[in-house]
Amino acid sequence: MKNDFPDRELAEERQKKYKPGTVVILERMNDEHAPEIGSMGEVISVDDIGTVHVSWLTGRVLGAVYGEDVIHLATPHEAALYRINKESKRQKANPDAPCFCPRCGEEMDGIARHALSRRAAIIICDECGVKESIEDAVAAGAIKGEKALPIEEWAVVKGAYHIRAEEVEKGWKVSIPETRATSYCDSLSDIVPTGVKLRTGKQTITYEIYQLKQTEANHKVAFMPLSFLQEKGITVDRERYEMVYNGTVETSLNEELLDSTDCINNIDLLNQLYLKFNTSQPADFKGHSLSISDVVVINKGGITTAFYVDKIGFTECQSEFFK
Repeated sequence: MKNDFPDRELAEERQKKYKPGTVVILERMNDEHAPEIGSMGEVISVDDIGTVHVSWLTGRVLGAVYGEDVIHLATPHEAALYRINKESKRQKANPDAPCFCPRCGEEMDGIARHALSRRAAIIICDECGVKESIEDAVAAGAIKGEKALPIEEWAVVKGAYHIRAEEVEKGWKVSIPETRATSYCDSLSDIVPTGVKLRTGKQTITYEIYQLKQTEANHKVAFMPLSFLQEKGITVDRERYEMVYNGTVETSLNEELLDSTDCINNIDLLNQLYLKFNTSQPADFKGHSLSISDVVVINKGGITTAFYVDKIGFTECQSEFFK
């Protein structure tokens, strides 16, 4: 990998082009974990070195690195298909949960008793199912009526659907195995098995963000993945870094299900911090957006762990950073 990064002006151009929520399509990615060529995803953020961080439909979050990886903006029709496919996956994951019709936005009582759309592989409400049947009859010339509603005009694509769905999701009551409980921290009391009594409380987690000092020696390793450092025999030495921010996060405790540990795990917290320090940085944060080669230190219950911000996710660097 070349240590060849865009200047600030070019990075800002990429930030304007690839705004959060924009749908992109992969043309090339130099990474063994890359999704297939042609895969679509949604932009999370663009950092200060122009890396476009994307949540791919495959479920992975991978960054498209400037100068190495190639992506392009999806057309309105392609973006609509992406959002419909994403919603279809959510429907299948929670078939009995209250939801909204992706076509019109009206509430549905799960997907089991509704219609399969004629436009895409997704469940829509019965009324929209009838409308699509009529639209097909109009297209065939059998009757007179309105033309088919383009998928670009569907509620799930237009955006209002997502806002309304989020309001409902907070009240969803779903039946899931206990081992998955940590994925639903915001509504844990709604989804635990019947009869289980919870003992809940609060835990304060502290975190610190470290970034490389502005030195000539550090310039060679700035924004480089951990594999690059390992190839060069360079360690993640705390002396190279300076702390640029520290903060706290409060999270719920559930002693019954989680064996006296907190509801949020390290990876969930790291992902939250990554989004926060790329899209909504605190006013008193003076560093650059959280990027490759930064280190995040988490302290939970007196246990401190250091994580290197890598090209793919986060890699624990405890022994090196605190040697």
